[in-house]
Amino acid sequence: MLSYFKLATATLITFGTLSFAQDVTLTIDGTSLNYESSADIYGWQFDHDGCASGASGGASVDAGFMISCSESICLGFSLTGSFVSLGSGTLVDLGGECSTLSGFVFAGEGGSALEVELSDGGETCPISECGPGMHLMDGDSVDCYCMFDCEHTGGCDGCLDPVACNYNPDANTDDGSCVPYVYGCMDSTMYNYNALANTDDNSCIPFIYGCTDSLAINYDPTVLIDDGSCIYSGCTDPSADNYDATATVDDGSCTYACNSLISGLFMSDVIHDRATFNFDNMNTANCTVDQLRIKYREVGTTSWSQKNMGQPIGYD
Repeated sequence: MLSYFKLATATLITFGTLSFAQDVTLTIDGTSLNYESSADIYGWQFDHDGCASGASGGASVDAGFMISCSESICLGFSLTGSFVSLGSGTLVDLGGECSTLSGFVFAGEGGSALEVELSDGGETCPISECGPGMHLMDGDSVDCYCMFDCEHTGGCDGCLDPVACNYNPDANTDDGSCVPYVYGCMDSTMYNYNALANTDDNSCIPFIYGCTDSLAINYDPTVLIDDGSCIYSGCTDPSADNYDATATVDDGSCTYACNSLISGLFMSDVIHDRATFNFDNMNTANCTVDQLRIKYREVGTTSWSQKNMGQPIGYD
């Protein structure tokens, strides 16, 4: 392992003599060394104060890197030419909490050196530019702000409307640059993003996907966008009387009609006023014959009588 360590150290130092470009931003989150890179990473090296001697895992191991660390240096490299793909993620788990790292040497394709920056992960100035007659103050801080260029003594052109968002109390000549306040959600990733807003009113609503049909069994009234996941219960058997083509889950409600006529009917064993009636077995899985009603009349009469055979046990 020591020989690999020396070899990789020498290799990475050689990479460091080649061309530079801003490529990799690193941040420390707990024990994770996270990265954002615009180039593939073929090897890396950094100094530490002993906090990362047990470094392992991360995208480096996923890429097949060998990781070797001493009490002051860590490096990751591949003997097969594999690399950590450009993008973002956890480069390596430091194995301990490091307050800072230094001495970064990162190698790109063909041995090109990658410029590396360790960020504190804090917020940066959200203002990209100021309006007419203004300039940015403290641009390296989240507390940055725009200031008017006007000199209090000489005055200047600007917006004289006190209700405008760019009102300039130091201006003495209105230049027609006034911009009214437009309140709304300024986060373009939100459901109700307002591209015209210039003042965020904390009204942003995130996208919520799900079923928006109140007739579905998984209807969610908090959903904003239907994602086609609605589920409907009902009879899913096309042969049933109450088949529901929109149903996706069978709820056991299918019903079937029994409209078949009796077949194979004949009479046998006639003895005086008694006889045996015979017919085909018409019972099915969906329909059971539980009663027969026979109407008859004596020869020479016009009056009909009825005999019932069996007892009804249902409606099918």
